[in-house]
Amino acid sequence: MPALILLADPLENTLRQMTTVLSEAGHLVAPVRSFATARHLLTTVYPDLLVTAVRLDTSNGLHLARHSRVDRPEMPVIITHGVDDQALSREAKRSDAMFVVDPLVDPTFLPRVRSAVAAYRAHHSPIRRWPRKVVGTVVHADVTTTHGRLLDVSYGGVRFALSDKARLPGTFDLTVPGTGVTVTARPVWTSRGTHEELWCGAEVIDPLAAEGWRDFVDATC
Repeated sequence: MPALILLADPLENTLRQMTTVLSEAGHLVAPVRSFATARHLLTTVYPDLLVTAVRLDTSNGLHLARHSRVDRPEMPVIITHGVDDQALSREAKRSDAMFVVDPLVDPTFLPRVRSAVAAYRAHHSPIRRWPRKVVGTVVHADVTTTHGRLLDVSYGGVRFALSDKARLPGTFDLTVPGTGVTVTARPVWTSRGTHEELWCGAEVIDPLAAEGWRDFVDATC
């Protein structure tokens, strides 16, 4: 089952590149650009790892790491920064976090991500009830009156991308055109993705009763 990584960085280009690197390594990524959004997500989802930049709007990643210890005391944290800074490295260590300089260049970054996730999962069973399957090709979906694209699916949930101007109700119908499949879902988390998109993770309501959904998930590559 892919790891869910909460990625926080205020720089759009860096966030996009980091998301790509982590996604291509097989991880699911919830990218955010602000301290407030990241902290909110930590109260609603269960990441396997938090990766955050030091500079994070009016606050910083060290503060976020400390706040994460309140509800997720054993979740691993990686603090990233563009240059080496021994003072920040010591602060990260005091917050029980790893410190990585320029993760887009550092060859140890992805191995450290894998190691942190593996160590965490060795003592914590994944929260998700069903494994997710990454959608290998572009699959469009209708979400209420908006068009979007599926990112990954499972029997009990779905992650998709919409226009960042989209507004989601408390529950909504998601339809996969051409398949006859429609499920009712409720948003669990949302965050700004890449290319002016809004990403959403949603729970499928009563997936066992959703006709055709399990077959669609099984057929997804």
